[in-house]
Amino acid sequence: MILVELNDSITMFFAVIIPVIVIALTVVLFFVNIKEHKKQAEEKDNFIEGALSKTELFSSVGTYISRSPDVEFSLLYVDLDKFGNVFETLGKRNCNIIVKDLCKKIMNNLPNRVEFSRTSDDEFVIFLKGDYSKNEVTTIAKNIIKLVNEPIKLFGDETVTLTCSVGIAFYPLHGSTVKQLKESLNIAMYLCKREGGNKFKIYSHDNSDVESENLKYYEQIKDGIKNNEFSLYFQPMVDYKEKKIFGIEGLLRWNHPELGILSPYKFINIMEQSGDIYWVGLWGLETLIKQYLELVKIASHEEFVMSLNLSPKQLSDPTLPTEFSKILKKYNIRRSCIVLEIEEFALYEKHDIIKNNIKALINLGFIIAVDGFGLDYEAIKHLESMDINIVKLDKQYLDTETDEFLKQRFINLLVEYSQRTNKIIVGEGIETEDDLNQACKFGLTKFQGYYFGKPMDSKQIVQFLIDYDNKNLNR
Repeated sequence: MILVELNDSITMFFAVIIPVIVIALTVVLFFVNIKEHKKQAEEKDNFIEGALSKTELFSSVGTYISRSPDVEFSLLYVDLDKFGNVFETLGKRNCNIIVKDLCKKIMNNLPNRVEFSRTSDDEFVIFLKGDYSKNEVTTIAKNIIKLVNEPIKLFGDETVTLTCSVGIAFYPLHGSTVKQLKESLNIAMYLCKREGGNKFKIYSHDNSDVESENLKYYEQIKDGIKNNEFSLYFQPMVDYKEKKIFGIEGLLRWNHPELGILSPYKFINIMEQSGDIYWVGLWGLETLIKQYLELVKIASHEEFVMSLNLSPKQLSDPTLPTEFSKILKKYNIRRSCIVLEIEEFALYEKHDIIKNNIKALINLGFIIAVDGFGLDYEAIKHLESMDINIVKLDKQYLDTETDEFLKQRFINLLVEYSQRTNKIIVGEGIETEDDLNQACKFGLTKFQGYYFGKPMDSKQIVQFLIDYDNKNLNR
């Protein structure tokens, strides 16, 4: 009887588990097929007559190494600079036509015994078989850059001009395997992008350790964006005289899966070089607006602003005001409650594109804040002419140990300016009561720093406002 029950249990177990396994395998195969079809579709879309697929080219490199390990050769990695901007403007179909025509032009100008692959929408790899000298390879790289720089006719009289970066690696000097050569090419490309693009770089072992560490971030940032690893932290700005919060600054943070929360000092320069800084601006503004709408629901005082930093790269993008305008239209929000912070205004006001962008952002209704660092007496005059609303002073200006007389004169000038024009001066970096007392002696009344509140995540800043009362400012 027990044996019969056991057999029945085993039979029932297999009756349940086998269908589950079959279903699981079916689901896995389904997604594998989708991924394979997507890969095939991308390769078909990127197909160019006479060119190899990415897989075919690197397979060819591997075969070449195994058959002729003592023969030298070189690889060129070509990446179109800031192609995402062109893609957003012209669309995938038109960009694909442009890139295919560009590939054909490059291929027609390459020497013999060369293999070419379009490895992605805006990236190509060139395999130079044979012992080309360093001068010959760099000449090829220069010619490619020159070809890419030629204006491309769109429609009517409209044209677009592209630039590209070229990374170069030599076998076996820069790698004895396909994987090592790829890593060398990536580092060479990273160095090109870091220096602004539209140039070529030959990989150097001297750069390998430091640049490999930076490159790791360079590659991980792309995954971080896809995986929603970036967030804004928030730090209050207080009106000490009125005993209230008048603003909250949004600060970029990266919740790195291995290293934890990283500040922008660890990665922002790499984002500048990769072009991901443009994504930060658009995502940051939208995230800031969403948080503002959340905070005004629970705050006892709705009259506060929220601020976001803009980088030099963002401000030099002519499309920035248009893109910000699109985001504003999505939300029912007073534009004057958003502050855009600009560093080193004294330098920017001499650049036409940046100057015009600042004016356009003001016309959209944004409040503009500038970092006092780098301001001189002449630059202060421009603050009023460009309708700048806020100046933020770093703690170094409030430090009395050095240049006290000059600092006092400069701050007095700013305070006088703010009183005359009804502008706001904010003292930053207030960490102790001594810092606060010193800043008050200079005549400042609005502050930001750890003394009033450290940067907080979205949940913490909500709780901070809920718990907030005037006693927090009267410690």
